[in-house]
Amino acid sequence: AKGYNSTCATIAKHVLRSTLDYLLEDRDKTELEIKVKMEIAFLFLQSPLVDTEDKSAALLALFIPLLIDYDDKELLSRSYLHEKMTSLMNSRSNSFKQVVREQLNDDERSATERLVKYQDERSEHNGGKEVFLKSFA
Repeated sequence: AKGYNSTCATIAKHVLRSTLDYLLEDRDKTELEIKVKMEIAFLFLQSPLVDTEDKSAALLALFIPLLIDYDDKELLSRSYLHEKMTSLMNSRSNSFKQVVREQLNDDERSATERLVKYQDERSEHNGGKEVFLKSFA
């Protein structure tokens, strides 16, 4: 069974690396294509293969700047990116805090905070629910 898990982990790493490489390419893609690839990458991040804080932090160090870049380039809606950023923050809080403190520069920290604190105008106008977010510190 251990050899099977090792083979699965190797395949998963290859798939993730290929997906991230494709996501990072600067070429014309539709929002739907980007979202599908992003969801695949997020599924991997939530998988049992990411079973340590070190693995989680390494992946978050890739994902957080990617979300910021997509926001800067307006490739995906800010509400979608907010949802993904808060999902990372809530599901991997220790790793998220570590990456924000130790691996992001000041501009990236500000951009991360902006995405976390973003409130969709539609939810504000429709009596949206109040969301309490965790602190980065």
